[in-house]
Amino acid sequence: MKKNKAHYKGLTLIELLLVICIIGILTSIILSSIVYSRQKSRDLSTFSSMRSAAGPAFACLNSNLTGVELASMDSSIGSICKYGMNKVDGYPNWPDISKNGWSNQYQTNIDSDGFFWCPVKYTLSNHPTSVGSYGGTYGGSADGSFCYMLKNGDRYMWCTENGCRKEGF
Repeated sequence: MKKNKAHYKGLTLIELLLVICIIGILTSIILSSIVYSRQKSRDLSTFSSMRSAAGPAFACLNSNLTGVELASMDSSIGSICKYGMNKVDGYPNWPDISKNGWSNQYQTNIDSDGFFWCPVKYTLSNHPTSVGSYGGTYGGSADGSFCYMLKNGDRYMWCTENGCRKEGF
C-alpha cells in the first residue's frame, strides 16, 4: 500500500516566528540608525549656529566702543553684544540651541552641561578644561579675542576669534 503524503501549503508556526524575528531585528537596526542620524544632524546644526555667532562676537569686541562686551547665551538681553545691561543695536541674538537638545544655561562648573566662558585666545585642539566668569582672561577682551564653549554630555564645541572646534562627535 502506498502512503498518501499530505502537501501543506503555507508556513509552519516555527517558520512564521523566524520571519517575525528577522523583521524585528531589521526594524531595530533601522530605528537606531535613524535616532543616531537625527542626533548627529541636531549637533551639526548647533555647531553651525555657534560658528555663525563667532563673526558678530568678534565684531562686537573689535568695535572700539568702551564698556561693550559679550553677553552670555542665557542672558535676558538675548543679544551677542551688550553694553552694561542693554543690547547693542545692530548685533544679532545668540542662536536658539535648546531646540537641538543643548542647554544654553551659563555655567562655571565644567561638570555641568551648558554655556561657558573659556580662556581668551585658547588654541588647543582639545576642549578647554578651565572655565570661569567673563572678563580678564575669560570670555572676551577689547582686542577682539574671545572664547566661549558649549558642553552636552561628552560633546564639546568651542569658538574663538580663530574659528570653532568640536570634540566627542
